[in-house]
Amino acid sequence: MNKSVLLILVNLLILFCTVSCKEKKYPPQLTAVSPTAAPIGADITLSGSQFGEDPAVTIAGQTVPTKTRADNAITLTLPRLPIGPTTIRVQNADGTSSPLPFTVLQPLPQLSSVEPANGLPATTVRIRGDYLDQLKAVRFGNTTAELVGTGSATEISVKVPSLGRGPVPISVETAGGTSQANFIVAATPELTGFSPKRAIVGQEITLSGKNLLDGVVSLNGQPIDKTKTSVQDNQIRFSLPPTASSGRLTVTVFDKLSATTPDSLIIIPPPLIDATGLSLTEGIRGDKLTLTGRNLLDVTTVSFGGTPATGLRVLSNTQLELTVPERSQSGETPLTVTSPGGTTEAPQKFLMLLAPAELTADPDRQGRGKDITVRGRNLHRITQASLNGKAATITGRTEGSELKLTVPADATTGRLILTNRAGSGTSGRNLTVVLKPVLTELSPTRAPVGGLVTIRGNYLLGARVFFATDQTPTAVALEKNDDDEISFRVPAFAKDGAIRVWNNESGEYTDTPVFNVILSPGVTSVASEYNNNEGFVGEKVILSGQNFDECAVRFEGSSQNAENVETPTRVRLAVRIPPDARTGKIRVFNTRYSTESPSEFQIIGKPNITDINPNRARAGQSLIIKGTSLKRIDDVKIGGQAVAKSAFSENAEGTQLTVTVPDAALRGRIYAHNKAGSDEHSGENFTIVRKPRIDDFSPRRQVVGGLVTIRGDYLYGARVSFGGREATEYPKLNFDDEIIAKVPDGASDGAIRVTNLVDAEQRDGFSVVRAPVISGFSPANGSRGAEVTITGQYLDAVTEVRFSGGGSTPAQILDKNSGSLRVRVPENAVTGTICVNGDAGQRCSGNAFTVNLILPTIDKSRCVPTGVIPGSALTLRGTNFGTVSQVRFTSGTVARDQFIRIAADEITLKVPANTQSGLVQLVNENGAGPGVQFDVVAGGDGLNAGNISTGTTNLTGINFLSRLCNPWVYQRFNITHAPTLGTTSRTFFQFLYENCNAGVSGCTTKDCSDNQRSYDQKETIGQRSYRVFGTVYYASAASACDPAFYDTFKNFYPNNNDPNFKYRFCDGFPGYEYTLKFELSSSSGPLKEGKNTDLYTGLVIMEVRRFGNLNPESVLMGSRARDGVFYLTDVANTSRKAQIRLCPEN
Repeated sequence: MNKSVLLILVNLLILFCTVSCKEKKYPPQLTAVSPTAAPIGADITLSGSQFGEDPAVTIAGQTVPTKTRADNAITLTLPRLPIGPTTIRVQNADGTSSPLPFTVLQPLPQLSSVEPANGLPATTVRIRGDYLDQLKAVRFGNTTAELVGTGSATEISVKVPSLGRGPVPISVETAGGTSQANFIVAATPELTGFSPKRAIVGQEITLSGKNLLDGVVSLNGQPIDKTKTSVQDNQIRFSLPPTASSGRLTVTVFDKLSATTPDSLIIIPPPLIDATGLSLTEGIRGDKLTLTGRNLLDVTTVSFGGTPATGLRVLSNTQLELTVPERSQSGETPLTVTSPGGTTEAPQKFLMLLAPAELTADPDRQGRGKDITVRGRNLHRITQASLNGKAATITGRTEGSELKLTVPADATTGRLILTNRAGSGTSGRNLTVVLKPVLTELSPTRAPVGGLVTIRGNYLLGARVFFATDQTPTAVALEKNDDDEISFRVPAFAKDGAIRVWNNESGEYTDTPVFNVILSPGVTSVASEYNNNEGFVGEKVILSGQNFDECAVRFEGSSQNAENVETPTRVRLAVRIPPDARTGKIRVFNTRYSTESPSEFQIIGKPNITDINPNRARAGQSLIIKGTSLKRIDDVKIGGQAVAKSAFSENAEGTQLTVTVPDAALRGRIYAHNKAGSDEHSGENFTIVRKPRIDDFSPRRQVVGGLVTIRGDYLYGARVSFGGREATEYPKLNFDDEIIAKVPDGASDGAIRVTNLVDAEQRDGFSVVRAPVISGFSPANGSRGAEVTITGQYLDAVTEVRFSGGGSTPAQILDKNSGSLRVRVPENAVTGTICVNGDAGQRCSGNAFTVNLILPTIDKSRCVPTGVIPGSALTLRGTNFGTVSQVRFTSGTVARDQFIRIAADEITLKVPANTQSGLVQLVNENGAGPGVQFDVVAGGDGLNAGNISTGTTNLTGINFLSRLCNPWVYQRFNITHAPTLGTTSRTFFQFLYENCNAGVSGCTTKDCSDNQRSYDQKETIGQRSYRVFGTVYYASAASACDPAFYDTFKNFYPNNNDPNFKYRFCDGFPGYEYTLKFELSSSSGPLKEGKNTDLYTGLVIMEVRRFGNLNPESVLMGSRARDGVFYLTDVANTSRKAQIRLCPEN
C-alpha cells in the first residue's frame, strides 16, 4: 500500500510539473537589425529568437508587414514611416522584445512631372513626385534655382535661373540623394505667318513669329539645311531646296519645342511642252505658232534661241499662242518657255528660215557642164539657183550649209543667186566660167633641166603642163599660177618638143612651139701638155667628154673661169691653168649643170724642202731630200755646187729626191729648182764628211772619269780612244770643231785617237791621273781636335780632307805622303765617313769615324714630371744643360731666348699652348739628346663663388693640378672644415663673399669686380690666377702697415731679398686692402705669402684677402709642399678657425 501511494504521489508530482511548465511565458528576443539604417522601401532583416509563429513588428509605434518569418529571423520591406531615428520591436503572444535602435532614411526623390517642360529664366516651374521633402537644393545644370513657397513631399515650385538657352538637366537634391529630369531653357516657338504663299524652288521664304531662335525649319516634313537658314528670334529666312514640295511649315527648337503654320506653302511647278506641242516646226519671221502643254498658266516668256517671241497670249493652262520673232541666225532653234516655276525647253526644235547670204563657189573657176559647190549662210529650203542669169540645176545639198550645182552649158562668167521662202542671196564674187587655154608667149625657148620657163596668155589658172618625153607624160609643178601667166621648171625627163598646156576646168589644151632642153655635160679624161694628169700654172689642159656646148671650166681653188685656148666643141675643151689654181678636181658647168673630172689634177708648185737625211755624208753616199712639189726638178745644188742631173731622181708623188753626193760637194745649203720656182733647205747645213783633223786637246793630264776637250775639224760624231781604250761617254759630241770625251776605265798614257766615217787622226802627249784610295784610318773614334792617320794609295795628291761624310769644315792636314795622311778632327765634325779630295775628285772611307759628342740628358729621377700643362711652367733637370739652344716638343720648339731660367742642370720654360703628348728633347750644338715621353694634362677651372660648396664638403671638379712633382704647377684644394662665423652657420668662404657684396662698415668703397677683372686678365694671357676668397676689406682704423703681420709671413718666402721680390707690405693707408698669395715652392719649405707673382714663372697660384682681425698662420705637413694645411684664425677667439687642406691629386 505504501508503494502504491508513493507511485501516485510521484505521478501527481510529474503532472504538476508539466502543467506548471506549459504555463511559463517567454517573450521574443530581438538581438540585431541589419542594416541599422535604411531608406523607405529598402529590405531589412531582424535577427533573434523566440519570434514565434505569428510575430508582429512595430517601427516608430506602427506595425509593419513582414515578408518572411522564422523563429529566429524576420525580413520586411520598410514602409513609409517618419524619417529619423526610432526603435524596432518584435511582438508575439508571449510578449514584446526589447527595442533596438533604427534610423529611417529619406529615399531618393521621385520625379513624376515637370510643368512646364520648358521656359525662359524667371519662369516658375512645378515639380511633382514623391519624397521631395528634406529638400537641399534644386539645380538647373550647375546653377541653383530659387524655391517658390515651402513645398511638400510631393510637390515643389522653383524659378528658372538665369541661364543660356538650351536643354539642361534639373537636379533635385534631398537628404535621400539626387534625381534628375529634363528641361529646356527656351520659350515655345509661335508662328504668325509666312511669305510668299506661292513660291518656286530657290526662292527665299520668310517665317514670322516669336521664340524662333535656334529653330530648325521643315517643309512638308522635309528638313531645310540649317547652314542655309538665317534665324532670328522673330524671323527665319531660307531658300527652297530643289526637292521641296508643297506643304505646311514647322519650326522645331532643341528637338522638342515646335510650331506649325495652319496654311500650306504652294510650290509653283515649271511649265512643260508636249512632245508634239508645236503647231509649226519651221517658218519665218511673223508666222503664228501655237504651243500645247501643261502648267502654262503662269508663263511669262517664250524665247527662240534667246530671242523673245512677240504677241504672246495665254489661252489656257495647256495652250499658248505667239508670233515668230525676227532672228539673225537661221537653222534649228531651241524654244524655251518661262514661268515663275522655271524655264523648260520644248522637245521639238523650230527651223528658222532666213534669206541666203555670204555665198561662195568652190571652185570659183569651172568649165561648162562641170559641178561646183556653193557654200554660205541660211542655205535652208533652197528652191532656185542661177549663174549670171542662167538657171542652174541643183544636184545635191547639205541642208543649211551647201548646195551642189552644175554650170549651165551656155553659162558665162558672173554672179550666183540662191532663193528660199525667206528671200534671195547673191555671191560676192563672180564665178569664172573657164574656156580653152590661150597661149601668147613662151620664154625662154631653150633651158636646161631645172631651168625656169614662163608661158603667158589667158585661161591659164590651174592649168596642167606636160613636156615632150619618152616616158609616161607627167604634169610638172607650177611655181607661178595666174590666169594670165604660169611658170615652171624643166623636168629631168624632158626632151625637145612642144609643151602642152591643159585646162582642167574646160577639159581642153593648147601646145606651144618647139622647146629645146639643155643637157648635163660629162668629163671622160683630162691631159696636160705632157699627156698626164698634172701641170704647171699657164700650161694647156685638154678635157674630153660630151655636152660641152655653153660650158665653162674652173680649177680647184681658182676664183675665175679658165681661159679657153681653143674654140670649144661639144666633146672637147682646151683651157690654160690659171695662176690661183690648186691641186683638185676640175669643174665643168653650164647654167644648170655642173660636173667634175674623174680624178684630181695635180698643180705642180715650186719645190718645198722640209728635210734632208743624213745631213752629214761622205762623197758618193746617197742623200734623201724630202718635201713637196719635188717634181720635174731641173737643178740641185749642195753648198752651191751643182749636182749633175744624172745624179738625182724623184719619186712619182713628188715628195722625195734621191741625190748621190758628188766629190766636189761643199758644206752648206741644199737647193732644188723646177719650172714653178726654187727652194733652199732652211734647216741645218749639209756637211760633207772628210778625214778628221786634231788641232789641240786639253787638259794634257786627267783622271779616269775626267773630261778631255779635243778641237779641230770634221769631229762630228767621231769616236775617241785614250791609249787604245775607247771612251763610252761624250758630254759634247755632235760638233765639227769640238768634241768632249770622258776618260774611260782602263785608259793609259799615250796618244788620243779620233775616228769618223771617213778616216782617223791621233795626237800624242796624254797622261792619266790616278784617284786616291783610302784603305783605313786610326783611331776609329775620337773627340773633336784629335789626330787621325789615314792610310791608302795616291794620298800625296790629296788637297783636302773632310769628316762627317764630307759635311764638316776641312780638316787640318798635318803631313802627307803617297801612303798616309795625318789630320786633326774639325770642331764641327760628327760621326760619319772621312772623305779626301784631289784632282781625281772625292773618295770616302768605307767605315765611319765616330765623333764622341756631349749631349744634354733629362734625369727623370730628379722630380721631373711625366706630364705637362699647356701654358704653365715646366722645370727639367739633368746634365749638360749649359749649351742647350732649344727644347723640342712634338708640336713645336721653345728657343733658348724664351727660357724662363737656365742653369747647367736645370731649365724652366713655359709650355706652349698647343703642346701635344709626345717626346720632349733638349738640343745643343751636338744635336738632340735622348728624349723623355710627356703626357698633356688638362687644367681645371678656378675657384669662384659658383663652385665653392657649403658645410664641410670638398671642392670638386677643380684641378689646380698636378699629380706630378713639378714645383710650379697648381695643387688640388679641398675644404675639410668650415667654422661658424656671424649670426648664422655658413662656410668661411660664403661669409667673406657676402661681406664683399654687402660692403663692410668702415671700409673704403671698392667694386667687388676689381679682383675678378684682374683674374680675367691673367686668364687671357695664358696664366691662371685663382681668387679663392673674393674681395675682403681691412676694417682696422689703425695704420695699415703692420710690421708684426708682415714679419710673420715674409719669412715663408725664400730668397725674399731677391731683386725680383716686388712685394712691399707697408705702402698702404688706413683701409688698405691686403692680399696674401700662397705659392708652391721648389724647395721643401712651407707655403709662401706675398703679393708678388712667382719669382720664375710669373704665375699666381692663388689669392687670399685679409679679413678684419683674422690673421693667417701656416703649418706645413710633409715635404715639397705636397701635403699641407693652412688656417685662418680669429685672434680674439683662437677656437674659431677656417682650415684649407692642400694635397696632391694623386
